[in-house]
Amino acid sequence: MTSVNHALRSARLPLGTTPKGLRNIAKRVHTLTAILRAGVVSTGHEVASEEFFDTLTVKVNRKFGTAKSILAAAELKGCVK
Repeated sequence: MTSVNHALRSARLPLGTTPKGLRNIAKRVHTLTAILRAGVVSTGHEVASEEFFDTLTVKVNRKFGTAKSILAAAELKGCVK
């Protein structure tokens, strides 16, 4: 078994997920992350890396407060659990 097959089997994907289905899932995840990135950048923050898939590291613009205060505000609004 190749490492890719092993990773796919251990990822707990729905039964019958095909390679095409996995590509569609990956494209959707990346697209949603790209939309999030665009929103983060448009509000004056900086993204640490130009390359990403499903995770962003955001450099918070200090005029909006600290990362901790922004997270607390998001939690109050129900945006983060």
